[in-house]
Amino acid sequence: MHEIFERHMEAVTAQKSLEDREKYEASYQLLVRSCRRLIKLLRAGDVDATYDHWQQHVTVSRGSLLVGHESTQVRDILN
Repeated sequence: MHEIFERHMEAVTAQKSLEDREKYEASYQLLVRSCRRLIKLLRAGDVDATYDHWQQHVTVSRGSLLVGHESTQVRDILN
């Protein structure tokens, strides 16, 4: 599962960086901010806020990684 996820993420990221570099860079900066916030929440020991933030992060990430790739098959990712 990890390899499938990594390969898909690499392919989508490469495609997005070629299609619209500025949008890709902005999206990457949001990812960095989200990860920094997650670390701060973890360090603070705020379990509820950490959980809420991670749920939101996963929801946004899922949309970003899957939109336009709904018909992609696992076999396509592994080839």
